[in-house]
Amino acid sequence: MLHWSYNDHGKPQPFGGIVLDCVRMILYNFWLTATGLTDSERRYAQLPAHLQPEAVRSKLGSEDFVSTYLAQQIELGRIYEQERDREREQQAGRRRAPHARFIKARR
Repeated sequence: MLHWSYNDHGKPQPFGGIVLDCVRMILYNFWLTATGLTDSERRYAQLPAHLQPEAVRSKLGSEDFVSTYLAQQIELGRIYEQERDREREQQAGRRRAPHARFIKARR
């Protein structure tokens, strides 16, 4: 399976076509998909614009850097606590579910 490309004079150029064909075959057989965000990346993505890492880094060397950095860390901690609370609620709901089904079945 070759894909021929043509030069300005209309004559076939196999080299460029073969390279393009190899790329097409690789992309066909190995689908490229984005990986999910890590927990840390997901938390940073939830930060407001003024606490994003780039915004905090831009204040490096100024008087505001320390307070901005601490505000960022506090916000990351708050996001982490919210995630942990949600996980606890889900786990508690899973523990109650079998018992709740048993009570409904007895009625």
